[in-house]
Amino acid sequence: MPRTQFGAKVTPDGRPVVTLTIIGICVAVWLLQQVSPQLTDRLAFVPMLGKTEPWRFLTAAFAHSPGNLLHILFNMYALWILGQYLEPMLGRVRFAALYLVSALGGSVSFLLLASPPVSVAALNNN
Repeated sequence: MPRTQFGAKVTPDGRPVVTLTIIGICVAVWLLQQVSPQLTDRLAFVPMLGKTEPWRFLTAAFAHSPGNLLHILFNMYALWILGQYLEPMLGRVRFAALYLVSALGGSVSFLLLASPPVSVAALNNN
C-alpha cells in the first residue's frame, strides 16, 4: 500500500474524516453552549481548577465563545483549511493525536503563563 512522506497510508477517497469529525463536535458543543450558557463555564480551561478538574485541559479545545459567531466560523474555517491538507499527509490517527496534543499544549501554556505564576513547590504542597 502506498504511503505519504510521513508514513501515513494513502486513503483512496482522501476524505478528511477526523477534520470533519472535530468540526462536527465543535459546532455541536457551540450549539449546546447557545442553549445552555453554563456549559461554557464547565468546559473552559481555568488554571485554578486544572488540578481538580483535569478534563478541562481537553474540553477547552472544543468550546468556543458562545456570544461570538465569528469566533466559531473563523476557527472552523482554519481547521478545515489546515485539516484537509495535514490529515491526508499525516494520517488520521496522527492528525487526531496532533490535535489533542495541541489542545493539551495550549492549556498547559495558558497555565504556565497565567498570573500569578505558581511554583512547583506550591503545587506539591496542595
